[in-house]
Amino acid sequence: MGCTDLLSPEGVLRENKRSMELAATVRGGCAAVDAVVWGGCGQAVRGGDVGRRTGGMQVIDINMGCPVDKITKRDGGSKLLCDPDNTLRMVEKIKGCLLRVPLTCKLRLGWDDGSIVAPYLARRLEELGVAMVTVHGRTTAMKFSGTARLEGIGEVVAAVKKMPVVGNGDVKTPEDARRMLAVTGCAGVMIGRGR
Repeated sequence: MGCTDLLSPEGVLRENKRSMELAATVRGGCAAVDAVVWGGCGQAVRGGDVGRRTGGMQVIDINMGCPVDKITKRDGGSKLLCDPDNTLRMVEKIKGCLLRVPLTCKLRLGWDDGSIVAPYLARRLEELGVAMVTVHGRTTAMKFSGTARLEGIGEVVAAVKKMPVVGNGDVKTPEDARRMLAVTGCAGVMIGRGR
């Protein structure tokens, strides 16, 4: 299964030419939906249209892990970790609109070391019917520096009942992937940058 680049829900709803080109690159795959314009939960209910307008994608993924300033300054990406309860209300509305399209989410551990919310958020996302979460083992404040915290990913795995948790961060070799699986107990490994 392939995956698109990040799609702006607003771009898809308006059928923006570039957004639709990106959505069309992977027919029958995964639409990686950047929640940057879903900062307010009032607009989130429109998210169901995204599933219908992305050409029959098999999965919609909300990226709550992107630490890039141009995304977080617009209340998207990992900025959604700063108000977990509002984010959960948004996800609930989006989930209710998607009908048969599975919804997944990508997280970081939290905004910074003082706000580690991933275990709480993952547990609540599971209760809302999110099919899977991917957890990057860093905070937003860390960006891509330091070392991914496998123990933090393991805490997310321990917080959920049955929902698969995929680990992400610092996987550059098959040995790194095996170590992440062994240390965290996660169901799979995602390679984002690979360098």
